Amino acid sequence: MTDDKLVQLSAAIDADPCDRELYEVYADELQRHGDPRGELIVLQLAEVTPDREERARVLIDTLFPASPLLHRCQWRWGFLESAELHVRDTTAEAIHDALDHPSMRFATELWIPATEGGLQPVIDALAGRPRPALQHLVLGVTSLDDQPATSHDLGSLSHLWARLPNLQTLLLAGQNLTLGALTLPRLRFLDIDSIALRPDAIDAVLREPWSELTSLALGFGTSSIPETLRDLLAHPLPAVRSMMLRGTFIDDVIDVLIRSPMLGRLRKLSIRGLTDRGAARILAHADAFAHLAKLDLVRNYLTPEVMTGLASVAKEVLLADQQDPIERDPDLYDY
Repeated sequence: MTDDKLVQLSAAIDADPCDRELYEVYADELQRHGDPRGELIVLQLAEVTPDREERARVLIDTLFPASPLLHRCQWRWGFLESAELHVRDTTAEAIHDALDHPSMRFATELWIPATEGGLQPVIDALAGRPRPALQHLVLGVTSLDDQPATSHDLGSLSHLWARLPNLQTLLLAGQNLTLGALTLPRLRFLDIDSIALRPDAIDAVLREPWSELTSLALGFGTSSIPETLRDLLAHPLPAVRSMMLRGTFIDDVIDVLIRSPMLGRLRKLSIRGLTDRGAARILAHADAFAHLAKLDLVRNYLTPEVMTGLASVAKEVLLADQQDPIERDPDLYDY
């Protein structure tokens, strides 16, 4: 079913997937074409009642038979708003069918956990057509509990970014990832975590102006400081106000961070992998951190004595869930 007005309305919703009035007009047009999704939109826009909920469930079962790939599906105004896509032990054809189902047309959030076979098939399927409504993408992350690094492969993503012109949040966890040119002009939150983050990934970040990026998180895993990290901390990144750094070399990067022009612009700084040695450098330069609204040092390897000194370094200092230093394996991510 194609119609110039439907095409125009679809483009308008792509640009603003949260505009209720656009969906109201879209529902009228779909109903004019005899499409039952128009009724579903009307039902989900209206005040919730048991009868409407039951009718909506019937329509959803008709329009969108249960998929073994899609989990935690959240519906909004006749379409899936968000979903998890689990691609283990499945075919490329099944992945395409799930991603390109009409009910996914205006999905704004997609979470694809890691799988042992890597995520290249699903990355290729995502890149199969433009997805302008998608605003939040999570690839390879199995938990948002401090997002631990993963050893699963991601793959080449360089051909994907042009398909996601309105992406605002991007979380990537895995190894063997190729980013290419990160042309994501509306991106606000970027988190890349790897057991061995290669310099070319940092170079991809360095190449972009990032006028909208307000939050940057990087997990390196490696036990030595990449030279490109020094370059990154010297990068203007004018809008970034929140930063997280994770890695086994963090103690050795504190002095680089202190000299970074970026530190003075941050409002929140999160650090993982810190021991008393790195904390001593923070205490020695406490004035460089005093402006921070929040210094997040949870789940590091700090002793109670050092935590006492750190507690007043910034306006708010988070120090919960410290780990025993003997639990830290400095060779775990040494590749």
